[in-house]
Amino acid sequence: MLNADNICPSTPLYTCSGGNVVSIQLGSAASTAMNGTISTLIGRLTALTSLSLDGFKNLTSTIPAGLNLLTNLASLSFFGCSLNGPLPVDNLTKMTYLRLGGNNFSGTLPIAKMTDLSFLSSSGQSFTGTLPSTMSLMSKLVVVYLFGNQGLTGTVPDLSLLSNLVDL
Repeated sequence: MLNADNICPSTPLYTCSGGNVVSIQLGSAASTAMNGTISTLIGRLTALTSLSLDGFKNLTSTIPAGLNLLTNLASLSFFGCSLNGPLPVDNLTKMTYLRLGGNNFSGTLPIAKMTDLSFLSSSGQSFTGTLPSTMSLMSKLVVVYLFGNQGLTGTVPDLSLLSNLVDL
């Protein structure tokens, strides 16, 4: 009998629900073996809620614009890759976890619409411009790491009302 679990069975690398891939967790041992680019087809995984490609040092491309179509994405981690260019995530309003260190992302830090964000680690990037004023409304923020972003300018938004913030 053909059902959603036959079409998309879960494995240790990805999780499926209702025939859709909802989580991709790659890293550790696999990270040294994979190289190339992130496929432009990433935008077709519209049910994806979590994507982790930590440690893939041989991914040396820019992020496809299709990533911005993954509007269900809540967790994104590209820690320790060699990715560069702009980060197309400004439409991902469900984001709660964003980990970007160890890359060379540029442009503005596109977090203005991520009001549910609780973890932001974007150290050592090439982001420019100012931090969005909406950061002062991100009441769920617990951790923010932004050191080493030499291109960030202006004043830091008032974060004094963020009662959950423990590490800045």
